[in-house]
Amino acid sequence: VRGETEITDEGYIKARAIVTRTGVFLYKNADGTVRKELRHPDDVLLVDSLESMKMVPVVNGHPPERLVNAENAKRLSVGYTGELVEQDMPYIIANLVITDVDTVREIKDKKKNELSLGYTVDLIPDSGMYHGEPYEYRQTNIRYNHLALVDTARAGPEARIQLDGEDAEEVTSKEAVVAKSRKVKIDATEYMLEDEAAKSVDKMMEEKDSLLSHKEMLEKKVAELEGMLDKAHA
Repeated sequence: VRGETEITDEGYIKARAIVTRTGVFLYKNADGTVRKELRHPDDVLLVDSLESMKMVPVVNGHPPERLVNAENAKRLSVGYTGELVEQDMPYIIANLVITDVDTVREIKDKKKNELSLGYTVDLIPDSGMYHGEPYEYRQTNIRYNHLALVDTARAGPEARIQLDGEDAEEVTSKEAVVAKSRKVKIDATEYMLEDEAAKSVDKMMEEKDSLLSHKEMLEKKVAELEGMLDKAHA
C-alpha cells in the first residue's frame, strides 16, 4: 500500500494511501468498444462525494455482487476506511485499517497491495479535452461504496476505478489498443490493426476494388468499341 503504513500491536495494518485520482480513464464496454470518461476535479472534489469515501468497508477484491451493503458487509469486509480524506492533486488520499489476518498476510507478502475504489456515478455525454487527453463522457454525482485491495491497479499503482454508472470494465491504455484492434485482410494476408487504421485500410481496399471494377468496365467498353470498329471496317 503506497503511503504511510504501520503494523499495530494487534496485527492490523493502518495506512494513509492514494486511493484515486482525477483525469481521463478508459472503460471497455460489453461489446469490446472503449470509451473515455473524465473524472473532473469539479466533480471529484465535491464535499458530498468525498464524504461518501469515509467509513466504508475495505474488501479483498471487488465482490461479485459489485456493491457492499448491510446484507453482505460482514462476509466481505476485511477492514474499513477512516475519516481522513485529503487532496494532493491529482490524487485523493485516505486512511484505512485492515483487520483480517489473511488479508494482512497478503499485503505483507506483496501479493495484493494496490487499491481500487468501488463507486457509482451518473455518466453524462460530454466530449472534449482535459490536459491534452480527449474524453467522451463525464462522471458526475460520484458516490463511493467500498475500497478494494486488488492485484494490479488498472489506472496505475496509485489507484484503480472499478464501478461506474453502466458497470463498464476499466482498462489500461495498452488494453484499450487491443480492444480497439481487429483483423484486416489485405490480398491473402491478415493483419491486426487498431480500429482507426483498419478503417483507413478498409477504405483503401474499397477504392482499389472500385478502381479495378472501373478498369474492367473500361476494358470491356474498349473491346466493344474495337469490335464495332472492326465491323465498320469490314
